[in-house]
Amino acid sequence: MPPQKDLNNKTGNSSSDSPAKASNFDITLRYQALLARYVNNEELLKLRPREEDFSDIYKDFQKDIQNNIKKEEEFQKNPPQNFESSLQSKIFEGMLALDGNSLFGNEFKITLTSKHDDYINGVDLIFEAEAEDRSEKKKLLGQKEVIETEPIVRKKFIRFGIDTMVSENTDNVKRKSSGIVDRIKTGNNKIKYFKSSLEKGRVGLDSLPRFFLPLDGNLWNDVVNIYKQDAGKKILSQLFLEFIKKQTENQFLFSLGILYSKKGGLLARPSQEKLAYELFSKGKEIKNSDWATEDIKDLMSQFEDNKKVLEKFKYADPAQVEFLGNLKNIYDLVVSILEKKQNENVQEVPVNEKIAEPIFSSAISQIASRRFTADEVGLSHYVH
Repeated sequence: MPPQKDLNNKTGNSSSDSPAKASNFDITLRYQALLARYVNNEELLKLRPREEDFSDIYKDFQKDIQNNIKKEEEFQKNPPQNFESSLQSKIFEGMLALDGNSLFGNEFKITLTSKHDDYINGVDLIFEAEAEDRSEKKKLLGQKEVIETEPIVRKKFIRFGIDTMVSENTDNVKRKSSGIVDRIKTGNNKIKYFKSSLEKGRVGLDSLPRFFLPLDGNLWNDVVNIYKQDAGKKILSQLFLEFIKKQTENQFLFSLGILYSKKGGLLARPSQEKLAYELFSKGKEIKNSDWATEDIKDLMSQFEDNKKVLEKFKYADPAQVEFLGNLKNIYDLVVSILEKKQNENVQEVPVNEKIAEPIFSSAISQIASRRFTADEVGLSHYVH
């Protein structure tokens, strides 16, 4: 979470504030144990790439380090108006970094981003997983399509960024959502400093999908209490995975809208009208946010079937096609994890529903998990 002014500006006191306004020093003391575990932890700090370790790749790494220092100095001189929310956000980020596997499963390797990518590119964490990419060569035998060769299995790496935040102000969360959409519009989905836990090499990442995980600051103490229980972690895991799933659906549809709305894009080519119609055939179902999970699965399958064709079109933006492919891979993985968790027979003491339900139903959670309308994703124009 970048140290910026008015990061979570709000009115009113947080649930843990005393009637008299506490000083930033007093607030820090109150969170001392959580800060030691989830912010200033040596194990955690090792997960963060250092810009100087990329000196042989980027000649401007020193400039990025100096910019980091300036931002941190500014944070010290002018702390955010809601200092407590900024501490909670950093703790939340550390929770996901250190305990992410107990929340999301062992499929993921989780690392912090460099300070530069945190402050400038707005990503706190990188999730990566390894999967199999199976391809088959087919041919027509009479009227039937049959597999000509054995499936070719290759490794593929699925990656996405996470931006965490804790706030009581819904406007802040809406701005976070809008900021991610703006990055998709401009194609600014990059990470500069990245070192994989699954493969060798230090690289930058292009076309990296990112998602935001917000928590309602009013419910911070409830979240911490739930987090201490194994059953509570399972509930929070369900919430965060649903956030990612819904945001993946929105971003996929939004990215399709961009791909086909570009001047000279595929819809401008009559020979590709059939393909365009197939990809947008679900337009009627997504109007007014009433499209179902099966609709998005069908749409993603149609995209995957036509991906190689899309990649050959000189009018199709390769980065946009890659971004869509990355979103589909993320969606498939997250859906499989959710299904796996739902099928687990875990004998645990259930968490108090009176505590858990407000976290799911809060206005903050609703923003992170709502579905975009056809107008918002730019598809209403293509509804046939």
